[in-house]
Amino acid sequence: MEMGGMDFFVSALKNILATREKAGEASIDATSTLVEMMKKVRSDPVYRKLKISENVVLAQGWEFFVAGYVGIRDLFDFFMYEMASNPEVQDRVHSEIKTAARGHLGTSLEDISQLPFLSACIEETGRLHPVFIRPERVCNKDWTFEGLSIPKGMQVIFPMAAIHRNPEYFPNPDQFEPSRFLGGKKEMDPYAYMTFGHGPRSCIGQRFALEMLKVLVVSFLARFKMERRSDTICETNPGGSLMLNFKPLFLDIVKR
Repeated sequence: MEMGGMDFFVSALKNILATREKAGEASIDATSTLVEMMKKVRSDPVYRKLKISENVVLAQGWEFFVAGYVGIRDLFDFFMYEMASNPEVQDRVHSEIKTAARGHLGTSLEDISQLPFLSACIEETGRLHPVFIRPERVCNKDWTFEGLSIPKGMQVIFPMAAIHRNPEYFPNPDQFEPSRFLGGKKEMDPYAYMTFGHGPRSCIGQRFALEMLKVLVVSFLARFKMERRSDTICETNPGGSLMLNFKPLFLDIVKR
């Protein structure tokens, strides 16, 4: 991003945090977390000792925004590709949206939570096309399990594409089957599906990305449908380190 854009973002975020703090609103969201961090920057000796400054807090807001935006962009592209490639699934998603709309469906969190099949399709899209292809962690102590040993300090890489297509956890792993997620993920091994990572250091923009993606899809598929073209092909470029880097994806957008 150019410096002008960064300056705008920082200024806007400062205004948002100041407004929220002045209003004294008690919300459980990322903005409230940043407000509390800003308060600690001014008064907490631990923050001073760790050199956590105002800029460090603002950087967390920036990371939240970027992580969420990138997640939305890539998942939206692949979601529409899967809709075009599976027209019967697209019809079912549209029917669910249309049925919910009769009850005056809006775009609040409560409204979009009424669309379980859409949610399952998004989860399945994330399984087949994980946004983060190789999250990494550094082992902070010597670890051994069932004959596998990882020494302290070793970098561990998680091959998401291979994990998400493991037939032990996902029968017919290369097929787009949203029904896998219709019952939720409670019965699923938590490490078999990690589109946004797992644990306390999972993607900070996960909730933002998923909620905004649902809003986009509802607004889009209510008015348009996706169709494949003769040149539609889903190919990624080699060399991506953390994020997917894919070639142009061509689809037709048809007004309903």
